[in-house]
Amino acid sequence: MSTVTLRPLRDDDREAMFRLESDEVGANMIAFLPRVPGDREAFDKHWERLHSTPENLVFTIEVDGDYGGYALSFVVNGEREVGYWVDRPLWGRGIATAALSALLAELDERPLFAHAAADNEASRRVLEKCGFVVVAETESFAPGRESVIPEIVFRLDG
Repeated sequence: MSTVTLRPLRDDDREAMFRLESDEVGANMIAFLPRVPGDREAFDKHWERLHSTPENLVFTIEVDGDYGGYALSFVVNGEREVGYWVDRPLWGRGIATAALSALLAELDERPLFAHAAADNEASRRVLEKCGFVVVAETESFAPGRESVIPEIVFRLDG
């Protein structure tokens, strides 16, 4: 079993995060990445927003001491949301569930919300294992797929 920990995002995580977000398979699964994978200029602008918005909480996921992705929390329309992105070679090993559980332990605020493409069964399983429940199904524009797709909204109380 791997050791999964969170630590605050550091400037030296920038290249690993860019590489992660440049993975087209992962970006397609997430679907709502608001930029083209591999677009360095757009990524750098995003990186600056992450660091300049005080309510954003961004953590690096470490797996056995190595970079494994990130977990974050941010506010949209007054609601605190959570998300995560795990490096593809680590998929299917419980890393996302462990990372999201660690992130939830860092957050006192409830309720929390999360969104996932309806066809992203892996994210749905992770969110449900961590106590989230489906509260809505909607359709949203997914920049990564350049189309409107079904989306599931999750909520965690208590």
